[in-house]
Amino acid sequence: MKTICQSCGMPLLNHNRAVEQGTFLSGRYCDKCYDNGCFIDRDLSIDDMKKIGLTHIKKSKDLSGLRRAVMLVYYPLMLKRLDRWTPGSK
Repeated sequence: MKTICQSCGMPLLNHNRAVEQGTFLSGRYCDKCYDNGCFIDRDLSIDDMKKIGLTHIKKSKDLSGLRRAVMLVYYPLMLKRLDRWTPGSK
């Protein structure tokens, strides 16, 4: 199973991992969500993240019609299970 950002759900690869305080690469967050030990947008709500993610899915040229349709349904459900949005797991 691929490791995904625990804030937005994007696959974590070496080139997009966030930096923790210091120089360590994060094993939990991508560089779009997290930097130097803090969330980039601390006031972002799960509803805001859902809108951002769904917009990217709708605009993606890498997804076929069926894959896009599945992602549009699955993304909001998956988002609720990520650490950032699960109380007590940060």
